Amino acid sequence: MDKAFKEIFDQVFNEYKKTPIDIFGNGKGEVETQELEVLKLTYERTIRDITNYFKPVVRNFEDIKILEIGPWVGFVSTVLKRIGFNISVQEIPDFVCQKNLKAHFENEQINYSPVNLRHYKLPFHNEEFDAIIMCEVLEHLNFNPLPVLSEINRILKMDGLYYLSLPNLVSLPNRLKFLFGKSVNTPIQKFFDQLKPGTSEIIGIHWREYTTEEIRQLLEATSFHITRQYLFHHGHIRNPILKLLLFLPYKFLPGLLPNQTTLAIKTENCQYDFFFSDVTKF
Repeated sequence: MDKAFKEIFDQVFNEYKKTPIDIFGNGKGEVETQELEVLKLTYERTIRDITNYFKPVVRNFEDIKILEIGPWVGFVSTVLKRIGFNISVQEIPDFVCQKNLKAHFENEQINYSPVNLRHYKLPFHNEEFDAIIMCEVLEHLNFNPLPVLSEINRILKMDGLYYLSLPNLVSLPNRLKFLFGKSVNTPIQKFFDQLKPGTSEIIGIHWREYTTEEIRQLLEATSFHITRQYLFHHGHIRNPILKLLLFLPYKFLPGLLPNQTTLAIKTENCQYDFFFSDVTKF
């Protein structure tokens, strides 16, 4: 990441730490801060990937129109906006309609749309965006993702960038859980937590994680060409002994890394005419 971009990143990060969004206004902004610390290197990687992708091909980032789907507290979008990109975000109404988050996006002059992806229709024009970012979202969808990918194809310009990042289903932690008879799925208690009145646990459940090959299969079937796919660790390992123990497995077996990112290009319009029934339409 360029020095100027890194300065913007650090400035925004410090602002979020000093004054958390506190989405639900329940005084739990420190939870957001803790999560930001965990995801800091992941966010830095995303912003570096996006800026490096467009820097060689455009003079002004403001000419690049980007949609981030599922921005959570809007950290990535805020940094990209201040770097100069034309940014919009789409998030579930339960999040983006909360006054603190609305106020943040309005202050940063970021357009926001309250939409639940399970409705399968996005309120944007055909080929409206140069890039679409979707980080740590796909695994939270508790419905068939194919119509969503078709919609992303529709609103993305031809040769536009789809940037997708999510957990790796066959990571070392997941394999170890299976080895010791544990489930890799979200604990059952989370089902109850999600349905408590006034809960902030709205989308915390991973309903379906994917392998890199499954992501490739999904994207190629919906008219995307994958230009880059890599695995990584978000780097937040405090225990030095654990970090040392993981070094060799991850170095020689990178397929065990817990996170994955895919950069894909729209090569043609998606031609699927999906059939919806009471089971598949919500």
